[in-house]
Amino acid sequence: MQKKVKVRKYLQRNQQKLLQSFGKANKTVDLGFDESLGSFVNLKQDTEAINQKLINFINCLDKLQGTSLQLSEDLSTFFSNSSNEDQNTENLNQLLTTTSTVLEKENKSLQKNVTEHLEIRIDTMKKIQKSISERNKLLTQSDFHERKYQKAKLSKKKTKEAIEILESVSKTSKKEFQIKNNKLKKKMNKYTSNRDLYLNEMMAYSLNSYLNTINTLNDQLSKLEISSDEDYDEDEDYDEEDEQDEQDEQDEQEGNEENEKEAESESGSESESEYETVTEESDQSSEN
Repeated sequence: MQKKVKVRKYLQRNQQKLLQSFGKANKTVDLGFDESLGSFVNLKQDTEAINQKLINFINCLDKLQGTSLQLSEDLSTFFSNSSNEDQNTENLNQLLTTTSTVLEKENKSLQKNVTEHLEIRIDTMKKIQKSISERNKLLTQSDFHERKYQKAKLSKKKTKEAIEILESVSKTSKKEFQIKNNKLKKKMNKYTSNRDLYLNEMMAYSLNSYLNTINTLNDQLSKLEISSDEDYDEDEDYDEEDEQDEQDEQDEQEGNEENEKEAESESGSESESEYETVTEESDQSSEN
């Protein structure tokens, strides 16, 4: 009886653990998991039915043992006054020994069956606990990847906002350039005699200011690219496709920067040559 009570307590504890674990993972939906849960409930019901049958069988065996003892006593009293008392007692002893051996065999077989069923149920419970832990790991991994994806989105949004700010700054610089050009044109209309000189000065001034603004914008873009690269390097498990896209974008930006620098150097050399020719012409006009 103590073994039965221990087995019941063990099953109740495992049932409580399983219910607690199911309460933690109730947000997820999985058909395989529901099937395993249903099989576990069916196994539990089967074990309870088997336990009830075993209890009934043991009670029947106890009754049989009591009846056999009563029968042996009746037989001993019945054959007490006969001449064959010794033989009858021997027969009764043999009967008792046979019944005791049968009872021992039945008890051993029952204990063996109960232990086998309990081991099977313990194995199934271990498998269920393992599946629950694997599902929890998958949930934590999915949360980690989702947070990483959100960080990447935020960094991309920041870079886009910075590019938009730089574009607005470049637009404002172009507007200022146009305003300065208009002012210089007004001055040229006033001073028609030195028209060529003022035109060259205006071009040189505008080119220098435009080159300065372009250089500042390129510096700001390079700083933003460096900061964005550092943000991406902090994520250790970044996807390879995103890294390839970033590398392609960096290569395109570097190619664009090199092309802009070459164009700037060419425009600067042209402006310098034009400025030198203009200064020579102005010197000749002053000498004349």
